[in-house]
Amino acid sequence: MHMIKKELKAIILEALEEYFAAQSTPVTQNEFIDVVQAATLLNLAAATVYEKTSRKQLPHYKKGKKIMFKKSELVEWMESGKILSEDDERGSAVGYMQSRNMKHRT
Repeated sequence: MHMIKKELKAIILEALEEYFAAQSTPVTQNEFIDVVQAATLLNLAAATVYEKTSRKQLPHYKKGKKIMFKKSELVEWMESGKILSEDDERGSAVGYMQSRNMKHRT
């Protein structure tokens, strides 16, 4: 009786793992995603995504009425808006000055 319970539990756990793995198929960087997925990725309302595409503010693809996005391009778009912290700016300035000093020494 105890062995049957363990086997049944293992079968149920395996089935649940397979089910949840199938539900959460990851989106690869070059895979196309739809407006709802893009809105989720960007943490925006779908209406805002539609607005930004109509203003050509978001990189997108359109075939007929269907609007699609590449996840990698949306991530790149988000990263292009990075605001450097003061520490980042100081580090960039120091690196720039060091590279200029090295060029003048040679």
